[in-house]
Amino acid sequence: MKISVISGPDNTELIIRIMKEDIKPRRSGLLYEELTHKIIATAMEVHKELGCGFLEPVYEEPFSIELQSRNIDYENQKELEIHYTKARCCRGDTNQIL
Repeated sequence: MKISVISGPDNTELIIRIMKEDIKPRRSGLLYEELTHKIIATAMEVHKELGCGFLEPVYEEPFSIELQSRNIDYENQKELEIHYTKARCCRGDTNQIL
């Protein structure tokens, strides 16, 4: 049996994980599992620093800064063609493409 204790930055939160060593963790089924976890961790770091309640544009630049610091490739403000039932209907902008 393996026991892990994780505490929060202010030592108020404690999470105890008890796992049998012979049980393998389930795969998530994500196509790019490692990259997905890195992106989520990046977003959580920005959220931890800024908190909640801002509109989306406030988070965009800090998220870009954090992506750069973690060497995650991305593109800002990319214009894409939007298709509906195989017909091009309009163009749209994205914030970031990872």
